[in-house]
Amino acid sequence: MYRRWSKNALPSKLVGRPMDAASSSNPAECVNGVLREIYANVKDSVTRLVTDIEKLHTYKDELAALLEQLKIYIPNPLK
Repeated sequence: MYRRWSKNALPSKLVGRPMDAASSSNPAECVNGVLREIYANVKDSVTRLVTDIEKLHTYKDELAALLEQLKIYIPNPLK
């Protein structure tokens, strides 16, 4: 990992940038890129909502509802 004052340091937005599915022939890299993007979006959402508990509860409830729908569509996820 580069130190921030290094000439080789990259902005954090570039280091964790998700990989476009079309830009990689490696499916695992594509999946990892999408996962990083999802985690970053959830983190950003929670950071924005932390000051509004009602909206935070709504966000949590909507994520839980989405998970329940996914359990119906994909009952046995890969482990």
